[in-house]
Amino acid sequence: MLDNLSKMKTPADRIKYIREKLLKLSRAEVHKKYELSADTLIAWENGKNQITDKGIERIIKIYNAENIIVSREWILTGTGLAPNFSFDLNRYFKNLDHTGDMKNIDDNILLAKEIDFFRSQSSNAVTGLISQDDMLPLYARGDYVGGKFRSDKELDSCIGKDCIIKTKNGATYIRRLAKAVQGEGYNLICLNPQWGGNPEPVIHNAEVECAAPIIWHRRLDD
Repeated sequence: MLDNLSKMKTPADRIKYIREKLLKLSRAEVHKKYELSADTLIAWENGKNQITDKGIERIIKIYNAENIIVSREWILTGTGLAPNFSFDLNRYFKNLDHTGDMKNIDDNILLAKEIDFFRSQSSNAVTGLISQDDMLPLYARGDYVGGKFRSDKELDSCIGKDCIIKTKNGATYIRRLAKAVQGEGYNLICLNPQWGGNPEPVIHNAEVECAAPIIWHRRLDD
């Protein structure tokens, strides 16, 4: 996928790529599910109309709803957090009938049950998937983490902690939260800056909507 991403030269190219190649949704399907006009989407994807800040926020929320996480910076410039799938095991397994002896249940199913239980304990509970190697050595690719969102004045209590972070532009990250050196924003720091696939080891001056310090960490049994 990285080779394809390098060919995306404009925001229009990147928006179309996510919808067409990753989500595999038609413009009509996007309109039906999220009430985003097909004409508006055509104009954005063809570069006829430059996408606005509000448009970026709206389309990132659509991606998030489809389990794609991506940064505003990547859409605009091609740098920053590139699109990644955040697979929701709970959604995948919720309709399965898991009866019988517990010792015969696959670890994926046990994980889904843990996720379901964790989320049921609080309205602000959240879980996330580590999809890259930028949080090694503490969190490996494929690990699941969870926490409870804090916002507004509680955000400063998250400083110095590894968190699931939602920014005001709709992007989601799993990083260590730090106070920005200048300004009122926050820096989002990865633990493995030497990883070659990481285009942005520190995201500076991010506007954070809420953050959930990691209090639950689960790795699938190989």
